[in-house]
Amino acid sequence: MNSSYSLKGTPTHAPEHGALVGTAFRIVLGVVLLVAGALKITDLGQSAVAVKAYRLFPEPIQAEIVGYALPPLEMLLGTLLILGLFTRVAATGAAVLMVAFTIGILSVWVRDISIECGCFNAGGALDSPVNPYEYGREILRDVVLLFLAAWLIVWPRTRWALDTIARPHLHKVYDLMLDDEDFADSDEDVTDSDDNDDSENDDSVGRATASDDSPRAAEEPAR
Repeated sequence: MNSSYSLKGTPTHAPEHGALVGTAFRIVLGVVLLVAGALKITDLGQSAVAVKAYRLFPEPIQAEIVGYALPPLEMLLGTLLILGLFTRVAATGAAVLMVAFTIGILSVWVRDISIECGCFNAGGALDSPVNPYEYGREILRDVVLLFLAAWLIVWPRTRWALDTIARPHLHKVYDLMLDDEDFADSDEDVTDSDDNDDSENDDSVGRATASDDSPRAAEEPAR
């Protein structure tokens, strides 16, 4: 019997649904990101130069921040995908990167700016014009990788992934969280019930006191 675990608010899928296909997509996307980041991690300054060549940021410091942060981020996402850990989160991050890369390359193509994209090399501005088909090839590559990331966002369950090991434990933690919430709710209900009982008792005492005082008030004028 196949067991299926899911957390509240997340879509459920059969574990076998496209598992082998998803595994191939996960590893390919992870390796691409890991290699891309590793090739640039040794020269973060040049990575910042490559980002500046796109001329997308109003201030140079903004391009430098992106250039320095991009290689470590690519390596982190690639490692998570290869391990199959937090697959949906890592795939979402990869999808965001692919969309950004596609927009960046398309923008320099439209503005007729000649650059090396810096995806797997140093990157930066070029003096000689770039063959437009080169930009088209890079955009096509990023779109294909975006498709792989989108697949993993929708169907994150794959074979040989750490998520498969962690999911049952996460399910147990989630059940414990639900039990704690139910216990807290029951405590609140008991507290509210006690408050209501105290209020009703106070009202009863007040009415009894008022009824005891009424005959005394009627006897005083007679005296």
